[in-house]
Formats: sequence, C-alpha cells, structure tokens
Amino acid sequence: MGLGSNLSSSPLGRSVHHSSSDSTLRSPPRTTRTTVRHSTACARSSPTSVALVPTTYPSPTAHHQQQQHHYSVSASHCHRMPHPQSPPPRFWLQSFVPSSFFSSFSSFSLFSARPMSRRRLRRSRPNALLLYSLVAWGTLLVSCWTIFVILSPPQSASVPPNPLPHHSVALLRQASTELRTSSTGQRRQVTTVQVPDLSSWRNTHGVVHVVQTRFMQYQPNLLDLGHARLEIFQALTLPSVRAQSSQEFLWLIRTDPALHPTLRTALCHVLRDVPNVILVASNENPEGFRADDAVADVSDDSVWVGHADTVRAYHAAAQTHVLLETRLDADDGLETHVLENLQRQAATALVHAPAVGWRVWCASSHLEYQHYNVWDAGDVRGAIVGIKTSYCVTPGLTWGYAVGVVPHKVESKHDRIHKRVPACTEASAENARVTGCLTRIQNGRHPAAVRARSPTSAGMANLILDATMTQSGNAAATMHKHNLQKLQKSRWKTLQDDLWLTLPLVFGIVPARVWQAREYLEAHMVNIVRDNLAGQCTKGHSCKELSKQALQVLLDMYEADQAEPEPEQL
Repeated sequence: MGLGSNLSSSPLGRSVHHSSSDSTLRSPPRTTRTTVRHSTACARSSPTSVALVPTTYPSPTAHHQQQQHHYSVSASHCHRMPHPQSPPPRFWLQSFVPSSFFSSFSSFSLFSARPMSRRRLRRSRPNALLLYSLVAWGTLLVSCWTIFVILSPPQSASVPPNPLPHHSVALLRQASTELRTSSTGQRRQVTTVQVPDLSSWRNTHGVVHVVQTRFMQYQPNLLDLGHARLEIFQALTLPSVRAQSSQEFLWLIRTDPALHPTLRTALCHVLRDVPNVILVASNENPEGFRADDAVADVSDDSVWVGHADTVRAYHAAAQTHVLLETRLDADDGLETHVLENLQRQAATALVHAPAVGWRVWCASSHLEYQHYNVWDAGDVRGAIVGIKTSYCVTPGLTWGYAVGVVPHKVESKHDRIHKRVPACTEASAENARVTGCLTRIQNGRHPAAVRARSPTSAGMANLILDATMTQSGNAAATMHKHNLQKLQKSRWKTLQDDLWLTLPLVFGIVPARVWQAREYLEAHMVNIVRDNLAGQCTKGHSCKELSKQALQVLLDMYEADQAEPEPEQL
C-alpha cells in the first residue's frame, strides 16, 4: 500500500490508513500491530505531522502473507511537514461563493482543513447550513440597502405648509404647544430657498412673474421716516419674500433717484444678498410690464442692485408667455406659498386659455400688525388681528394676462375690482379656464398676507392710535368706531401669544425682528411723525384730512410725553 496522500496521522498512539480506492475513514485491521516510538523532542513539538520511517517484517501468521509496516519515529526527521489534506466537504453556498470568502473563518472548526470524522461531520452539517444561510441573507440585505441608499433621490429641504388657520383657536393653540415642546428645542426659522440663476428668464410653470414694490418715491429726504420704513421692510416684507417656496420671479423695487445717501447705502446693503431683486432708481410706475415703455427707466446707470439685462430678459419673455404682476407694498408680507400657487393657477387658467384672456387674484383674508395693542397699552410687542374684507387688499394683488392682452383694459383700482369684475366660478374643470374674472387667493386656511398698521403709513388707514384713546372712542382714531368696538370685544385678545408663534410658520417672519422694529419706531416717533406729516400729499401718496388729523394727535401726545420731567431718583 502506498503512502502518498492516503496516509494521515492521528493523535499519537494510533495510526490511520487511507485506501486509494475508498476515501472513507477506516480503522486498521486487528492483525496489524502498530508501534510508534517517538523522541522527547517530537513529543514536545506542536501537533503537526512528523516523518515516519517504514520498517518491514514478516507477519507472525501464515494467514497474512502480506508485508506489514512498522512505523518508527526518527528524531532526525522530527521537522514540520505539510499535513496531507482532503478537500473539505462543499455545501451549496460554496458552489457560488469563492473559497477566499471563507478564509476569514478558518479559526472555526467548521471551515478547518482538518478532516472530520463521520460523527463530527453529521453534527456540523446543520450548523454549517444555518451559518451559510445567515451569511447569505445578511449579505443580500446589506447589498439591497446600499443600492437603495445610492439610488434614492435626495430629500427636499423644503418644509410643507403648517395647517394653521388664523381663525381656528384649537389649531393655533396646538401650534403653540408643538413649538414650545419641540424635540430639537428650536423654533422654526425663516425658510431658506435656493434661488435659481435669473440671468435669463425661466419658470417651471411657463409664466413670467414680476413682483413690484415702491419705496420712498418723491420723498427722498425724509430721513427719519425712511429709516423707520426700512425697519418695517426688513421685519415683514423682506423675510416673507425670501421665504417663498418658489423663487422663480423677479422682484422689481423702484425708489427715488435722489434718495438720501444714508438711506441709499442702507437699502442697498439690505438687498445685496437677494439674487432675484432689482433695485431701480426711478419714480416711474408704468402700468403693465408687457408694455413697450415698461422698462424704459431701467438702465445700467439706474440699477443700484442687480443687473439691467435681467429685467430686459424678463420683459422679452413676457411678450410670448403668460404674465403675472403682483403688487407688494414695502410694509406688507405674503404667505410663503402665495407666489407659487399663483403661478400654478395661471398656468392652468391662462396658458391654454383663448387668445385674449385675463384674471385677477386678491387675498380674501389677511392679518394686520397693529403698532398699538388695543387691549393692553403697555404691550411692547403691538398686536396682531385677523381681517376679512369684501374688497381686494393691496398685498398680493395680482393681474394675470394671457399672450396678447393689453393691461389698460383691466380694472386696476384695488377697492373697485370686486364691484367691476365678476367672481370666477371654478366648480368644474371647464370653468377653471374662464378669464376676465376675480379669484380669491386661497392657501388652505392660512391668511394670504400680513399688513403693517403703523405711524409710518402715508394713508394711516385702519390704524389704532393708542389703547388709552380707543377705549374712550377718540375721533382721531382712523379705524371706524363700530369696527373698533367689535375688535375690543373679539377673541383676538386671547390669541396674541399663539398668533406671534404662527408668524414664522406661515410668513417666515421672525417675531423678535418685528419687536425690534417697533422699539426703533418708539425711540424716534416724534421725528417719524413729523416727516410723515411733511410727506402728506406728495406725488403718488395719500392726501386725506383724516390722516393729517391722526398724525397731529399722535405728534402732540409724544411731544407731551417728552416734555414731562422724569421722576427723581430716590
């Protein structure tokens, strides 16, 4: 019998024979006498194969005439030799996975190269199948998860609108509780929206949208009034525009070319980081952005912030696309989804409308920020109240024109539109494309706009002058007496804290910035009111006797407060 690979050593004191024709493990015959002599050096060596020196001798019985082998261990041959191996049994997983995959498991007897007995093999096979299955399923799950993460689109940063109605007490209080118990410990800040490159016109809905604002036109040197209006602009108007969910619009702001250098520097500084704004030094307010002379006042010299080429690109696109023009005063703000919703509705109503068609959108409800709190004269925050009017208010007032429509054919007076223009009926899909009608801006149950009622207003309309005055029904209050009495008894008094908390959610406005602006106005009120009186009846501004009376009453009150001596310190 040859030795070769069919001979394998077992623990000392035993020998094992492998038949060349049968690879099954077999015990030696009873008639074979085996003697193993080993040196002390080999006994102390590691359990590896040793060199075996065969010695033949005749069998003691005649029945066995074959040669028997006596195996002696020679000390001179006591060196490490590769253990003759048989390949380990291959299970189903090994047929598909390279053998190198299992090299890291060599420390386990399951993957060891040492041949196993039958009993050990039977005992290990279920464990092997279980381990192979776990490894296979684990590898499959990790691979699927990795592919899913790689192929998944990035999550939008945008935050969905919070369903907080301005007229729902329960939802307002729920929003207040959620903000106070936020897991992050932080209140929602002004939404930051990525602004696309506006060097040339483009819009997802295929419309040209221009937002137009005026600032200090024909009042360039009313420095105190200008700084006060700039404070309100930064507190209300600017954050609400920057928080709009769609930034695919052009914000065109016109101001007096002779604006005081201090005001000009401050205004340019405020607008320097707004990519889609164009600040134009002009007192013109052309009707209709599509008209030939609509951008005649826009040039490289007249543009203080932005680029004149951007305005020209929008003007050129307006000739062949649906045009939206939105009005926004410098002391008003918009709900964060108003402009995007207008663009979406215009794409449905006017893009596929007849050759001649137009539509008007205006807010159905809004909030008013009152400089004075009618319920608490000592409240340094002011007050917020909800208003719903039958006529169209100016913030968010939007005209939409299909291609070929001339703007002067549309009623433009905001307080007459609801009387001259019929309401749009959109009960069915066919009526959604009806033109020449009025649509109320609906953003869920949110108010569409917020307006500032402060002594910086030229018209001084609907303004609560002071809590002490309104309680006695002073005639100098510009709010109608009946409305004032209703407001004093309304539930808005109990909702003030909740309303302040909704400003960042609905408008992107930070309440602390509003309070800071109010503090500035209070510190400079005498000079602000004087400038506002001087600016009455200038071109393009209000000229009402009631406004002058209200401003004069306010001026007398603040001057009297300044004239009173301060109490002596004890």
